[in-house]
Amino acid sequence: MKTNVKTVKFPWSVREEVRVTGYLWSEDRMVGGADLAGFIGNQTACYERFSEWFGKQNGQFSAIVEQNGEIWLGCSHTWSYPLFYLQKGDVLAVTDDPEHLLPAIDKPVADRETRNYFLNFGVTPAGYTIVPDLMQVRPGETVLLKGGSSQHTLSPIHTFSGTRNGTSEELARLIREEFGKYAGFLKDKEILLPLTRGYDSRLLACLLKEFGLTKVTCATWGRPANRESPTARRVAETQGFPHIFIPYSTDTFHRDAKEEMFDDYIGYAGHYSSMPFLQDYFAIRHLLREGVIHAGTAVLPGHPGDFIRGAHLFPSLPGKDDISLANAIISAFGNSYPATHRERDLLRKTITREFPEKNTAKTALQKFDLWDYEERQCKLIGNSSLVYDFFKISHLSPLFDKNIMGRFLQLPFGQRLGCSLYYETLTTQFFSPHGLDFDLRPAYTKPAGRPAVIETLIKLVPRFLKKIYYPLDDDVFYREFTGELMRSSQKLHYRHPLKPHFYNCYLTQWYLAKVESRLKNNPGADFHD
Repeated sequence: MKTNVKTVKFPWSVREEVRVTGYLWSEDRMVGGADLAGFIGNQTACYERFSEWFGKQNGQFSAIVEQNGEIWLGCSHTWSYPLFYLQKGDVLAVTDDPEHLLPAIDKPVADRETRNYFLNFGVTPAGYTIVPDLMQVRPGETVLLKGGSSQHTLSPIHTFSGTRNGTSEELARLIREEFGKYAGFLKDKEILLPLTRGYDSRLLACLLKEFGLTKVTCATWGRPANRESPTARRVAETQGFPHIFIPYSTDTFHRDAKEEMFDDYIGYAGHYSSMPFLQDYFAIRHLLREGVIHAGTAVLPGHPGDFIRGAHLFPSLPGKDDISLANAIISAFGNSYPATHRERDLLRKTITREFPEKNTAKTALQKFDLWDYEERQCKLIGNSSLVYDFFKISHLSPLFDKNIMGRFLQLPFGQRLGCSLYYETLTTQFFSPHGLDFDLRPAYTKPAGRPAVIETLIKLVPRFLKKIYYPLDDDVFYREFTGELMRSSQKLHYRHPLKPHFYNCYLTQWYLAKVESRLKNNPGADFHD
């Protein structure tokens, strides 16, 4: 069996049969590069040992191991460095850039079921991509490729067994303890903190201040005079950090989106499985151009704060069956794509087939957590951090730390519902002591999903009336950016979202059209280089 591995997208370290990118924590010490490759090399006696060890690690990393005609793959729970693979004939091919695998696929076409899923959620389901023969490693998954077969092991995100009540004091202590290891790495670095008026980035501002990290620049971007910037500036000034606001305009788009670099970014961040996020690209491009940040800067995004705090939960969730869960997922996380009845039935079929995951998620709550974590937090929201990798800037996600995430997922449902304990912890243990307990959004509990009659009414109301009701001028300037992209591909017939301010509905259609055009023009060739 011939193995073919191409790693070109991320900075990889190679040691004998092991390739690795990223880092993990070992006794509060960051381990990366050749040292991490050595760590993994000590776990390669057999795949079972490698898989068991890999699933217990905490960090942002991916690994490839070549062993006697086999390939072992692993992506950590953050899915920071996606991996893709193809099994064809006597060749096993692996890469971090799926573009390199396309020549091995004769006449690739987008799969109907995966296409339908992507149009509704902006990601492809589980381990699939838009191209049927091209597979991806899931978040927290290890894969053994051998001959024409594969073996998959998915590590659970509910890392602590059972449930255990928490207190604001205990959770604050945990957050500080875990952030301490990040502070050790960041102590000599210049730091960019993307800052909004929300809870998560405000928490990071508190932690940076508490640990004496002073080389911090806070930045907010989007529509001029948006709702986020005044509060973000006040938070930064209270902490003694400089704040920059980057106003977006159509001139921003016309200048930066016309560059060849922008098309490169779309392919880099989309990788045939995720809708590329646009909202951060123009800001990072600006900050680099102006010399505010550079290759040595470390960025601290607030992912996945809304997940660990429980923003996705609703009161009746624990009693849902699989079909009801699928409907709740579509209602809560769909991008308002106007699916037909047949397309919606197919969507439910995909969700219920791919996400029971009996080994790692048994209850309705765990299944809902798993879907949100994997499909939304990792593949969609977390995937937006690829903008930093694209510009060769390091990034850390302290709130994605496995110990922090695992403890919040262990809380009883009542303490997670409405983000109640998370909000209490941040307000009483961080914001109030720092003088940042102002302009806080009220606690919010997600509804259980709209009754079918309301869903039907939304479909029937004329679009011009919905445009009057829904707020169209978003804080990010997505409305205008989306319009410009749509005008750049005028031959494409777009389906309008049921809610006109759901601009991701247009972006998924735009990106999918680019992918299908690329696949149509794929030359096709044997993958033996």
